[in-house]
Amino acid sequence: MGALSSWYVFAALGLFPASQADGGLALSTPQFPAMTVWLGKQRLRILTDQDASTAPFIQSLRANGSDQAQSWLDLDTLRATNGLRYTLSTTPTAWATTVDPTGPAASATSLRLSADGQASRTESPATATATVAFSDSMAQPGTVEIRSGSQVVAHAPLGIGGAATVTIPATTPVGTYRLTATFVPADPARVTGSTSSAQGFAVTEAPSTTS
Repeated sequence: MGALSSWYVFAALGLFPASQADGGLALSTPQFPAMTVWLGKQRLRILTDQDASTAPFIQSLRANGSDQAQSWLDLDTLRATNGLRYTLSTTPTAWATTVDPTGPAASATSLRLSADGQASRTESPATATATVAFSDSMAQPGTVEIRSGSQVVAHAPLGIGGAATVTIPATTPVGTYRLTATFVPADPARVTGSTSSAQGFAVTEAPSTTS
């Protein structure tokens, strides 16, 4: 039914639909020195500086004159691109090996404070529970920081299921705070950091006792 033929054409172009569920194409070495592809009325010119049969490795790639460091091109970028220029090499290179092919996934952080947003300095330490949601549904390691403005009040590693419980120290000075939970990923190349909306939190003096 022509499926294998279409796979060969994509592979020869160096633009391959590795996953039909994702809106983009994986990049590999074009097999011809010059090709023209029409995307509707958009003209895409693909050029290489050497014969791929003797120089099969990609040294660098420029898309519309700008360096392309990823081995993936999303469809929106592809539609806006009129030229791909490959510099090839006879030996293996490090091109596209230091960045995630599709770019970092997005994350979103939410925050829930214990004790209705209040804590007394003599009671048990207050806690903050942060939940991080990932757009690709795969939780990534990192740290959750509870911040008051730019100051980090407390932090804890992100646990299983994208949740972290952070203890707010009993030594926190009396006062009213606007706290946020910030997710700091261990690998920013795989997932973006995110910050929750701010919530009010009050630390009060110990209740007085009478004899």
